[in-house]
Amino acid sequence: MKSPTDFHHVDATGSTNEDLLAQFRAGRIPMALLSDDQRAGRGRLGRRWHNDAPAAVAGSGTSPVQAMLGSIPQVWAIGERGVSLVPFAAGMAVLDVVAASVGPRIAPSIGLGWPNDVLVSRNGRWRKLAGILVETAPVTSPVTPSQPAVGVVIGVGLNL
Repeated sequence: MKSPTDFHHVDATGSTNEDLLAQFRAGRIPMALLSDDQRAGRGRLGRRWHNDAPAAVAGSGTSPVQAMLGSIPQVWAIGERGVSLVPFAAGMAVLDVVAASVGPRIAPSIGLGWPNDVLVSRNGRWRKLAGILVETAPVTSPVTPSQPAVGVVIGVGLNL
């Protein structure tokens, strides 16, 4: 799986996953999408995933960032090995980034909740730190247009 090098940022959207899936369905290969606010995001089983409206920091006039919300597109040839492992690989990648960011003292309290959650242990309880939702749409392969392909969208919501 090749990571995208370009991304698009929007202040708000309904769902970053749905935005990229719509582009795939329209025959375009989208770039990664990041959003400060997601109003119709969803998790596994259609559960709502959103960024609560942040309160302004007293006296600053600015709001603290509460979550990182975004989606990454990939194109896989139909039948290509490994596509079924994308949700697990995405979870492991987010887990690795979070563990590296928090340092070795806190990293042991972070784990992967099967199949799509990154969890952190706080006060003896596991709490959700990130959710990952992988969805697909049929596409025309940009490399070999005659070969059927699938557009894979990896959405991540990371509580900050």
